[in-house]
Parts: sequence; structure tokens; C-alpha cells
Amino acid sequence: MTLTGHNVYSDLRRRVNDARSRARETELRLHQLRIETQELVADRGQAITDLARAMLPEITHDAIDNTVRGIRDDLRDILDRRDNRIDQIHDSLDELLAQRDRIENELEDVLTQLETETAERDRLEALIAEELEQSTEFQRLSKEAAHVEDNLERNEERVAEIRREAEKKLPAYESNRLFTYLLGRQFGTSDYTVSGMTKRLDRWVARIVNYEDNKPSYDFLKVTPELVAAELERRQEDFDALMDRVESIRDAAAEKAGLPPVADRVESLEAERDGFTTALDQSRTREEGYETELESIENSEGRYYAEAIARFRDFLSEQRTKHLARQAERTEDETDDEIVREIRSIDRRLDDVDENLEDAERDHKRAERQARELDSLMSRFRRSGYHSAQSAFPRRDPRDVLDDYERGRADSGDVWNAFERGHESLMDTLGGVAEGLGDLMRSPATRVLFRAMGNAVGDALSGAIGRGMGRRGGLFGSGKSRKRGRSAGRKPSKPRFSIGDRF
Repeated sequence: MTLTGHNVYSDLRRRVNDARSRARETELRLHQLRIETQELVADRGQAITDLARAMLPEITHDAIDNTVRGIRDDLRDILDRRDNRIDQIHDSLDELLAQRDRIENELEDVLTQLETETAERDRLEALIAEELEQSTEFQRLSKEAAHVEDNLERNEERVAEIRREAEKKLPAYESNRLFTYLLGRQFGTSDYTVSGMTKRLDRWVARIVNYEDNKPSYDFLKVTPELVAAELERRQEDFDALMDRVESIRDAAAEKAGLPPVADRVESLEAERDGFTTALDQSRTREEGYETELESIENSEGRYYAEAIARFRDFLSEQRTKHLARQAERTEDETDDEIVREIRSIDRRLDDVDENLEDAERDHKRAERQARELDSLMSRFRRSGYHSAQSAFPRRDPRDVLDDYERGRADSGDVWNAFERGHESLMDTLGGVAEGLGDLMRSPATRVLFRAMGNAVGDALSGAIGRGMGRRGGLFGSGKSRKRGRSAGRKPSKPRFSIGDRF
């Protein structure tokens, strides 16, 4: 069974949710270690205070309390302000993620419905195409239309050639003052009424510029482009009339099969899908803003945090503390010795926590990076339309590369390359002759017509079918020929000579 874009999108969404869960777990672990660090530092400070009270009776208890409390309060103030802002950001992110979950759930429902309706639409399109292939009239008109379009293509090239020739040669006539003088006099026509000496002089001028031979050539260059353009338009109208009949047969078959209401439902679901996709992209943009701020806070105030801890621990490690420890060793009272042992135990635990904190920070950054990159891949997947029912991955399963990415054996670029290499759309299955038709091939009626007419005319004229779709616009049930160029009711001027084989 072919792996659809919807299947890959659902798997990608699951991986994004898993990565977010891992990021939240590592963040919780990191938060717990930071709290443990703060508690150990506070315990160490209290132990030093107790030791000072026991060993230095000449220093007042209030003085000791104020000194230690001041440093401890500064530290807590920095950390509290940092943690408050982090909590605010996380609350905002939680709201956005809850909103995204709701949107993604609704999008998942729409994609499921869209896949069902698209399958039904494709089934009906195939049924209609098969019926049209059995229609003798449709086959005959399709072949005739293909031949007419093929001729139109050559005619358009000839019109362009004639116009280029006229643009190149006319300036030589129109820049000759004697030739244009005779044109202005309407020399050689029934409107030329000059007599006497002027008429003799005009004849002399006409001989100089070889007017008798050059005037027909000038008329050809001047009039022919308009005449052949008018003839091309007439042939275009013949082609449109022929295509009206072809499309009429198609429309009747489509109505009989019940395609229009199914196509309308698909179009409506696609609009819903695009709306949800836009909403998700907007939500992701807001999330990235909060994540950037969060990263900034952790990078800057994290340094302040480390600096505050180092300052406090340096303070506790000054000579006064060492002096107190030496004093404790010289006393007979075991109380102060117990306090010193407690301080040393806290120091060892602080070293262990610091090491665990480094590991937790590394794991958290990796988990957050994966969640962010997978989320970005999912957004890009949606923007590229790979999640639609018209997408498939028939050659290679990109989920293998996603597995490698999660194990650290591939990066996000490798994943996206796998998506691009493995993806196929409806346009890919229709072949190269459908290239350039753009959104026209989104129309069910156009696809039916393209397939049925292509089967009718064969490979030799398949290019003409593609050009004909583009020429017509190919909208479902349009049934209207295009009017190009001249306005209705206008008649081209009669040629003064036959175009003959020139067109």
C-alpha cells in the first residue's frame, strides 16, 4: 500500500509531541537540580552561621545573620526574578501549545475526511474517464480538437514571425520621405485627384522610389499581421466551439456520476485545511518568539546565576571560615566539629549536583533542539502541501530517516532531503505534458478531460492536449469559449491580396 502524505504527517506530528514531552521531562529535571543547588547553598550558609555563633562569641549574632542573609537574599532575588519570568513564558507557551493541540486535532479530522472524499473523487474521475473512452463522439471530437490545437500552435508561431518581419522592414519604407509623400497623396488610388504639373512631378518621384513595386510590399507588411491575427482568432473560436462540445460531453458524464458535489466537498475541506495550516504557522511564529526570549534569559541570567553562586561560595570559603574550622579542631566541644563535617559533606554534594546539572542542561538543550527542529519540519511539510491527499511517498519511506534523526545519526537537513526525494504529487503521475498548467490541474473536470483526451489522441498529440487545457483555462463546467483580441461584431478589413500559403 502506498504511503500517503497524510500518513507521514501523522507520524511526524506524533514525533513532535514525543519530543515536546522529552523536553518537558528534562526541563523538570533541570528545575529540580537547580532547586536542590539553592537548598544546599542555603544549608551551607546556615551551617557557617551556626559555626560562627559557636566559635566567635565576640561577634554578635545579629552581625553574622545580617552578613550571610544579605548575600543569600541577593542571590534569591536574582533567581526569583529569573524564575518568575521563565514561569510566565512557560505559561504563555503552555497556552499556545494547548491551542496548537486543538488546531492540530481539528486539522487531523479534516485531513481524514479529505482523504476519504479525495479517494471518492478519484474513483469517480476514473469512472468518468473510462466512460468517455467508450464514447465514439468524445473520441472523434478529442482527436479533431487536438489536431486543431496543433495547427493553432503553428499558426501562432507564423503570426509572430510575420509581425517580427513587419517590425523589421516597415521602418525602411516609413523613413523614406519621398515614399511617405506619395502615401500621403494616396498616389495610385482612386482618391488621388491631382492633375497637371503636380501629377507629372509625382510620377517622376514614383519612378525614383520604384513606388509601383514597393507599394504592394509595403501594403503586405502593413496589413498582413492584422489579417493573419484575425484569421488566427477565427480559428481559435473554432477550437473553442469544438472544445465546448467536448466539455459538454464531459460535464454530462460528471453530472451522471455525481462528481460535482464530491468535488465541492473536497474544495471546502481543502480550504479548511489551508486555514488550519495558516493558524498553526502563526502560532509557531509566536512560540518561536517566546523560545528566543527564554533562550536569551537562560544564557544571560544563567551566567548571573553562576556568578552569584560562585561569589557566595567564595565568601563562605574565605580565611574566616578556615580560621573557624581550625579553631573548631582545637576545642574540646564536639558541636563545632560536627558542623565542620556537615559543611564538608554539603560541599561534596554540591560538587555532585553541579556535575548532574551540567548533564541535565546538555540533555535539555538536545531535547529542546529536537522538538524545535521537528516542529519546524512539520510546519515546512504543511507549507509544501506534502500532507495533502494528493501527496504520496511511493519510492522510499522517509520515516526511516526520522528514526536515524532521533538516534542522532542524521540531521534535520537529511530528513527534509528524504521528504523531497521521496515525495510524489498528482502532477508527477500525469506526466511531463501536464507541466505548466499550475492550479488548472487541481480541477477534477480538467483532470478527467486531460486523461480521457490524452488516451483518445495518444502520445503523438498529448502535447496539444496540455496546450489546449492551458488555452482554455480548463475550469470545471465553464463551457465558454474565450474571446481574444478584437471586440464582438468587429469585422476584419478585406485583404487586397490573398494570404495564400503564407498562413
